[in-house]
Amino acid sequence: MPEEASLYAIPGLSGVWVVEDITRNSFFIYKVKKVLEYVRSRYQEICVTDTHDFGLALMLDGRVQFTERDEAVYHESLVHPVMLAHESPERVLIVGGGDGLALREVLKHSCVKRAELVDLDEAVIEVCRRHFRKILKGAFEDSRVRVHISDGRLFLEKAPQNHYDVVVLDLTDPLGGGPEKLLYTVEFYKLVRRVLKEGGLMATQATSPFYPKVFGSIVKTVKEVFPSVSYHLAFVPSYSLPWAFVVAGEELPELTAEEAAKRLKERGVSLRYFSPEIIASLRAWATSPELARMVEEAKAATDASPLPH
Repeated sequence: MPEEASLYAIPGLSGVWVVEDITRNSFFIYKVKKVLEYVRSRYQEICVTDTHDFGLALMLDGRVQFTERDEAVYHESLVHPVMLAHESPERVLIVGGGDGLALREVLKHSCVKRAELVDLDEAVIEVCRRHFRKILKGAFEDSRVRVHISDGRLFLEKAPQNHYDVVVLDLTDPLGGGPEKLLYTVEFYKLVRRVLKEGGLMATQATSPFYPKVFGSIVKTVKEVFPSVSYHLAFVPSYSLPWAFVVAGEELPELTAEEAAKRLKERGVSLRYFSPEIIASLRAWATSPELARMVEEAKAATDASPLPH
């Protein structure tokens, strides 16, 4: 599993490079122009670099979270399938996502009246507001936004029942084996379901099928809590892997391309990577025999027995 990414001088190559584990035997590297900021917060190391091929990049504890060049692939994949599946999402909660980019995507939907973001580390928000203002497009300044600095799980335990139309989980991936694994368990997803209104929907990232036990377990765990679950993939170049996303609820609608186009137009949403036709086809990923096998063979994760590492 990817254990860390760090900045290195590589013998025989000029300059400074980001080197990130894909597995213990494979690496993804790219060259850095400049380190713009390094901060050690109460919770983690935060680093912003300017890279040659990907533009500005955010790293947390040595792991690349997103880059300017391809962040829209990840954030559109996480946010818009679930937002468009809901008939009228007015109140949205984002757990994690302190960089503000999932928030930016949620706010594109004019039907949203309140968007709440809860993140543990206020320093991430501050760093991103300094360095990523251009791509944030004023997300944190929007009058519909409320930010909570809190542990996401604790926030959900205290949040009102039946309160949100959509919950988006933009969480640190669980591949490092740390405490974030408790944000991918049956108990955690039950907390998410509790705060959703009738007809409410949830979305989460689910790492990559390249890590079949982890991907399969996340989907299997969501299925233990929600009766209707779909998943889809998108290739994120700066991760060098296809990445998975899950949408879940009481009942997911079969959205046609025409219906998706109508909702996008009515809500004033413009997208860089997704089209109505792509959105309508996303549920076909669940028909993949190989992905279905990963889910079938996986075990649901609990607090007592979390995700495999």
